[in-house]
Amino acid sequence: TYGNPKLEQHHKAAAEVGVELKSIREVTARAITDDTVAFKKVIAAYREKKSLPADEAGRRIESAYRAAVEVPLLVARSMSRLLELAVEIGPYIQRSAISDLAVSAHLAHAGLHGAAWNIKINLDEMKEVEAVSRIKSELEGIISTAELKFSEVIEIAAGRMKG
Repeated sequence: TYGNPKLEQHHKAAAEVGVELKSIREVTARAITDDTVAFKKVIAAYREKKSLPADEAGRRIESAYRAAVEVPLLVARSMSRLLELAVEIGPYIQRSAISDLAVSAHLAHAGLHGAAWNIKINLDEMKEVEAVSRIKSELEGIISTAELKFSEVIEIAAGRMKG
């Protein structure tokens, strides 16, 4: 919207979205390292398994998997929020940026589903039924909301194209 006098009324909202997008970028960039650290904890828990009593080894493995689920869950939440922000800004961003909007929606959609696969594979290893159920339920809600927002963004983008 910057530099376009016709869109000046949207500058404040665009600036606020920009701040939130920067935060999402930072969270997801940090998640790359955090996910590696979490997976290393899972590996370490399995390595320690032989030297610990069975119940303690089980708790450590479960704890490591819970941590391994949290990182992609944060990414899934972030990708869903990114899609919500895309819906917010889609109607007023410069027309020349519509393709960027659509591409960002596709990338967020892929990121969300990549995170969901990561979550699901880790949940398969967890034994705490309540925790697994809670996380599955949250993930289903995130995906459901994100799918609607993804469709909205693509519809907005298509509607703003000339041809």
